[in-house]
Amino acid sequence: MKILVVDDSEAFRKVMLELLVRRYPEINFWTFGYGDLAYSDQPPYKDWGNFYLIGRYAWEELLACFDGYLGLGGSMWQDYGRKDAFMIRDRTTRLMRELGRPCLMIGNNIGPVKTPGGEALFVDLLERLDDITLRDQASLDWIKSRSQKVNASLAADPVFLYPLPRYSRKANLVGISVNNNPKAPDRNEPYAESVARLVEQ
Repeated sequence: MKILVVDDSEAFRKVMLELLVRRYPEINFWTFGYGDLAYSDQPPYKDWGNFYLIGRYAWEELLACFDGYLGLGGSMWQDYGRKDAFMIRDRTTRLMRELGRPCLMIGNNIGPVKTPGGEALFVDLLERLDDITLRDQASLDWIKSRSQKVNASLAADPVFLYPLPRYSRKANLVGISVNNNPKAPDRNEPYAESVARLVEQ
């Protein structure tokens, strides 16, 4: 079986793809090459016997070779900024459905959605999917309030399945990922400080 995987970022790709290729060794996973394809010759990718890359220039011609589509991550569900991420998924899922292939997405969250146009585009794509899992209740509520045709459910972020070495600790531990915003660098430090205050409370 061949599954086409489309993801949001390099960091997310490493974690999620490793979970997939390790857990399902009988399935071949393929993904688009982003820029230089040389990373396929680097660890951990080169050690995965069931992982392959497609040059982005040829992906449409190869879709008929795949048995299904799996979308990872959630940054595409914003009606500003990452429009390229949305358009790739929109085009890919549209073509895969025409071929009669199943389309699924995991580890998603919706928003912010600030325009009627963005909302309409998102609902159209969501209704095209066979299934989607959301990482938070607000995202699930957003979908359910706009369409009853979407097969959506709440599930923990798949990243929590990633195996970590056992270690001892004396207190509970909370991990929070904070991304730098290159478009508003002056907001990064105050944001991190606000998150830290919330954790302390």
